Amino acid sequence: MGAALTAVPLGAGRTAVALNAGAAHTCVVLDNSTVKCWGSGASGRLGTGDTMSRGDQPDELGDNLAAIALGASRTARAVVAGVAHTCAVLDTLALKCFGLGSSGRLGSGSTSTLGDGPNEMGDNLTSVHLGTDRRVMSLTEPGRAGTPTGTAGDGTVSLTWAAPASNGGSAVTD
Repeated sequence: MGAALTAVPLGAGRTAVALNAGAAHTCVVLDNSTVKCWGSGASGRLGTGDTMSRGDQPDELGDNLAAIALGASRTARAVVAGVAHTCAVLDTLALKCFGLGSSGRLGSGSTSTLGDGPNEMGDNLTSVHLGTDRRVMSLTEPGRAGTPTGTAGDGTVSLTWAAPASNGGSAVTD
């Protein structure tokens, strides 16, 4: 722990803006709105088109770990790693899920496992049909509001902050 704990390499110049850990894998949304996952690749939960685990051998992370193909020109707003599957909220607010499909957990209308074979990701991975004119609004804040700064002393606190550049389609009320 402490200084002996090394940082997870995400790629040259990349930082994580969101992180989610499942039972045996971890996924991040990077500052360029791409998603990378590592850990157990069973059932295609990493979205790499195979079932290989990643991150347990040298040179498997960082620039050597490809971003998940979510579709042509598609980026991610959020990612959630389940026990044996992963779901990503896209920039279009559509939802795509891959991994173990049992019990219909992927929302694909079947129990097929997706993301563990070639040609199952990217544009071939269909969005979850949430209903007519239905979409995911946001699993996370629309954008980091910035670090609040404050002054305390007389029993009151004064906070200042910068509003996010995007409100994610929701009104900023406070």
